[in-house]
Amino acid sequence: MSAVGTPENPLRVAVIGSGPSGFYAAEHLFKTLGAGVRVDMIERLPTPYGLVRGGVAPDHPKIKSVTKVYEKTALRPEFGFYGNVEFGKDVTLEDLKRHYHAVIFAVGAQTDKSLGIPGEALAGSHAATEFVAWYNGHPDYRDRTFDLSAKRAIVVGVGNVAMDVARILARTCGELTSSDIADYALDALDASQVQEIIVLGRRGPAQAAFTPAELKELGEMADAEVIVAPEDAAVDALSSEWLATANDRDAEKNLALLKAYSEQPVQGKTRRIIFKFLASPLEIKGDGRVESVVIGRNVLVKREDGSLAAEGLRRDRGNPGRADLPLGGLPGRGAAGSAVRRARRDDPQPRGAGAGCGGRAAGRRAVRSRVDQARAERDHRDEQAGLGRDGGAAAGRYAGRGAVDAGAGFGRNH
Repeated sequence: MSAVGTPENPLRVAVIGSGPSGFYAAEHLFKTLGAGVRVDMIERLPTPYGLVRGGVAPDHPKIKSVTKVYEKTALRPEFGFYGNVEFGKDVTLEDLKRHYHAVIFAVGAQTDKSLGIPGEALAGSHAATEFVAWYNGHPDYRDRTFDLSAKRAIVVGVGNVAMDVARILARTCGELTSSDIADYALDALDASQVQEIIVLGRRGPAQAAFTPAELKELGEMADAEVIVAPEDAAVDALSSEWLATANDRDAEKNLALLKAYSEQPVQGKTRRIIFKFLASPLEIKGDGRVESVVIGRNVLVKREDGSLAAEGLRRDRGNPGRADLPLGGLPGRGAAGSAVRRARRDDPQPRGAGAGCGGRAAGRRAVRSRVDQARAERDHRDEQAGLGRDGGAAAGRYAGRGAVDAGAGFGRNH
């Protein structure tokens, strides 16, 4: 018998998860062994591509186009895709060991990191994972509901995911209609009453994790403006010391953009994205649901390893460093609320359902419905004529749970 890893006796590998890491692992195997490897990809959802499909913002189609690379991998004759198959439920590790030489786990974290503050479990408090998956049409989250009737939303974090959340909340319906956002999310966002999105960063502006491109995009939207108070664009002594040796071009570009935002006049657009640095949520308050968020002010301190961390201002130092920001009405109380008031103009008129969209969401659904109906009729005609359709043309050969439950045929010759 020939050695394992040859076309006559291929190495059989199962890949759990069909996101980018799973496809890159498969492609590496094919580049290394060519026809000497067989890869079966097992995915809990019926569709592949993981976070590229369910995590990348719908208004960023260029990023999603990376799936074209994955399609080339999926079209190889040595590749198989088993969708709608959940590891640990439909198939176990022992099952896989009987049919494969190796198993690669290419899955991400299944839970979110909590803030660990009082009131976090109140209705209206959501992990970004939920919101992002919801507007991307993820089947696990499509039935979630998000109350967008408040005038103020608070986004905790200053990474690219936070920028996606803030941007989607601030987009007009016209901007979102041309994206591949889920139709139900488009309807909900079109009816949103949110006028102000406050983005909180624990540390200073120099430590923000978003990329300059994401920050710049916020200032290019049709009916939303970015507001940064001068003190929130300022660089403290510790950050200046770090920047002098870090050679971090992204941090330098971010600081330049934030400074430009802080110097531009208020434009009076319908929605505002307000950045607050050195600020952390201390408590989420409300009677059964979120009504306000208590914000604490921070200072940067240097750790023993030289890294910079946020430390909350102590009340016994003469500065309470707290503010209570309500979500229902725009005026805030305390230091952070004052900063918001200084940066804003007269409240714009609430944006009601359908504003800026003109029924395009309903029109888009009608078009998709007609397309789906046409496809169904075509498939029916083909079936009547005895013509099968290759369901694997775009992403390999698809198999449901029946292929796994059969056991004997799973993982064998394609």
